[in-house]
Amino acid sequence: MCVLVLDPGNSTGWCMRDENGCLQGGTIGSNHLDVWTLLNTFNPDIVVYETFQMYPGKAQKLIWNTFYPCEVIGVIKLWCQKNNKQLVGLQPSVKKYALGDNELDLWKSVIVLNFDGQHPVATEHMRDTVRLLRYYERAIK
Repeated sequence: MCVLVLDPGNSTGWCMRDENGCLQGGTIGSNHLDVWTLLNTFNPDIVVYETFQMYPGKAQKLIWNTFYPCEVIGVIKLWCQKNNKQLVGLQPSVKKYALGDNELDLWKSVIVLNFDGQHPVATEHMRDTVRLLRYYERAIK
C-alpha cells in the first residue's frame, strides 16, 4: 500500500512510503498543477495532508493573505475524490509526538527527488511530512 503525505505551505513538502517500504520525498513550489501531477505520478492508495486552521491570535497577521495552503488542500481533496482514494487530514500539532528518540534522523533516509526541478535538497516541509507519516503509521494505520 502506497501512502503519500503532503505538507502544504508556500511550497509543498511531500514524502511517500511505497509498497516496498522505500521512503521518497521532496518539495514542490507554489503551483497547483505540480501538486496534481505529483498525485497522478505516484497514484497513492492513501493521501495524508497537514490541515490548515485560522487561529484568532494569528488572524491579524494574515490580512491580505491569499491562503495558498488552503488552495493546495482543495487540489488534494479534489484529486482524492476524483480518484476514489482515502484521504486523512492531520493537525500540525501531531508532528511533535511523531518520532521516537531513535527516529529523529529518519528524514535522512528519504531519497530526495527534485520533482519540480527547483528543490534538489530536503526542506523543512519535507522533514515535516516524515513526521506526519510516522504519526499516521503509529496512530491511525
